[in-house]
Amino acid sequence: MPKNLNQNLTVNMGAPGIKLYIEEPEVVIQREIRRAVWIVAAVLVIAAILIMVAVFKIKQMTPRLTGKQNTIYSTLQSNVIDSELLNNWEEIQPILVRINQALPDPTNLLDYQAALEKAGQDAGVQIAVNFNTTASTTSKVSTTSVIEHQVQTTGDLENIIQFLANVEEMPYYVELTKFTITPASSAKKEASVNLSLKLYAAAKGKTQNLPSASPSANNLEIK
Repeated sequence: MPKNLNQNLTVNMGAPGIKLYIEEPEVVIQREIRRAVWIVAAVLVIAAILIMVAVFKIKQMTPRLTGKQNTIYSTLQSNVIDSELLNNWEEIQPILVRINQALPDPTNLLDYQAALEKAGQDAGVQIAVNFNTTASTTSKVSTTSVIEHQVQTTGDLENIIQFLANVEEMPYYVELTKFTITPASSAKKEASVNLSLKLYAAAKGKTQNLPSASPSANNLEIK
């Protein structure tokens, strides 16, 4: 190499912005391309691994999320109240306590018997209450039982009618099923009426609908 050229190279290598390439440009370009390809491939592999991990995590979470969704849906469905049912409840709720009080304990009928005696006293008639000794029968009303009993009343007919009106005002579910009238006579100055009643009490049983509490014409018997 000429002496002046060697000197020029030495001077140029120390100059800013000057870089001496020892390799061929084609070799450098191929190496840079391979490095870029490896970088891109590595990025794609890492991205694929991250996607696979994410899909695996999502598959694991899906059953739990589905279970939570079903629970939330069921809870919302159970909390939905039909508007008609809500209106009925708003009508019943204020008197619900009275309804529960109107169904006495079938093993303790002292309060009911006292109410009957007071109704007879207020009407001016004498009464005698006789509860059937047999077990109460299953009623046609949900969660109730029927206690059949008889009430014998003695007094003026008008007072007996008033007694029936007083019984109707009692805070109990009472059904008059039959009554027998024995009119007053020369030997007996007061009329006598035997009443067959059904009292609905708080006991569980199979149910239908509450029958009408008004007596029918077939239940009237006059001796």
